[in-house]
Amino acid sequence: MRCATLSTGGRLHDEPVRLAVRRLQAFPDKKLAHPVVFVPGGPGDAAGLKGAGLRAWRVFQQRAGWPRDLVLYDPRSTGASRPRIGCPPGVTDDDEPLAACFAAVGAETAGRLGLSAQVADLHRLIVALGEGPVTLWAQSFGAQIGFRLAARYPGDVRNIILDSPVLEAEPLGVRTRHAMQARFQALIAHCARLLPCAIRPIGAGALLRGWLDGVAHAPFLLSHAEIPYPAHRLRVDPTTLLTAWLLAGYGPDHDSAVLAALRHALTDRQRLWPTMAGVARLSAGTAMRTPVFWSSRCAVRMPVGPVQDPWLQPPAGLTGYLPRVLRPCDRLAGAGRAYAGPARGYVGCAGCRRA
Repeated sequence: MRCATLSTGGRLHDEPVRLAVRRLQAFPDKKLAHPVVFVPGGPGDAAGLKGAGLRAWRVFQQRAGWPRDLVLYDPRSTGASRPRIGCPPGVTDDDEPLAACFAAVGAETAGRLGLSAQVADLHRLIVALGEGPVTLWAQSFGAQIGFRLAARYPGDVRNIILDSPVLEAEPLGVRTRHAMQARFQALIAHCARLLPCAIRPIGAGALLRGWLDGVAHAPFLLSHAEIPYPAHRLRVDPTTLLTAWLLAGYGPDHDSAVLAALRHALTDRQRLWPTMAGVARLSAGTAMRTPVFWSSRCAVRMPVGPVQDPWLQPPAGLTGYLPRVLRPCDRLAGAGRAYAGPARGYVGCAGCRRA
């Protein structure tokens, strides 16, 4: 393992931007050309350069059997990179606290946290490696950075792996409505296939809308603890509940458990916790409450126009519960331009086949 700090030449709050870099060599006695460079997602996630994270990366590298060096780095203002620019303690992704955070950080500094700066940093890292084009492994939102780098500096990239990329051409609000409706209908369809569920007086559709109505009028807190770890507390509102149903759909045969939890929770709300575990893990992270998150996220926000396809329209009774996606971008006075700069070099994907 080789450890280094890359000085990018940029500055944040009058401090030089320094990126923490780790190289995990495939062979202990030599470096290999054309390494794999991992681009974290988030935006605002770090690569995991502390002890436990590096051990996990090493185990992965050995088990994957890649005869390639793996280069990890924490993007600017994340993880072990310095300086770290953050919001005051207690700031969430609500509109007003975020507006206050950006006012305190300043538009100039926030503009140096967005995609243009991150692409420039990644280019400088590849140049500093000095070993020819690299293979980029871009995870989640990191695909936005990887595509922009490939468009602006094509000589930097030998291959690119898009791991769950966020690159769809549809506006984010449309994709969210699409995903929520599909999940909503999947639960109803699953109930219809199960005789005990289908013949109940309260059908799945009524049960789901009833829960949304209830938490819209009276949000509540769930608490969960695993000794010796501290308790997790999660505020359940319509957005949280919808997100929990969506995340619960990633596991095989989870629909029956989700419907059972909802019915049991009519008398004991704590029974909802298994379906909320994914949301709890997300809310425990800090990336989405930082200026680097919104500086990057708002830069790729596309306007949400009218939905023409009736299949994408939410079913009656669900529309009011769908989240207003990235509302802080609307409140932050053109954050996509003022804070993050234009999304230059975006590469479209015409005719791509969706998995």
